[in-house]
Amino acid sequence: MKPVFEKALERGLNLWDTAAVYGEGTGRGEAYNPHLKELTALIDELKLIGTCFDASPAQVATAWAIAKVQLRNVNR
Repeated sequence: MKPVFEKALERGLNLWDTAAVYGEGTGRGEAYNPHLKELTALIDELKLIGTCFDASPAQVATAWAIAKVQLRNVNR
């Protein structure tokens, strides 16, 4: 695992600074870095909802996605 971590750091990954999650000058960096504040706010909301249901942010997002598909199928 250490070589993977070191390679990620060499490519510009910064795990401690949410201002630059993806390396500068990369496709992902150009796509996601400008939206980090929005994504951070969304994750904070998912965490808050998760505390009410003893669920992780990923579980809350998954439940929402499943419910959205089920509701769309009901309306057909």
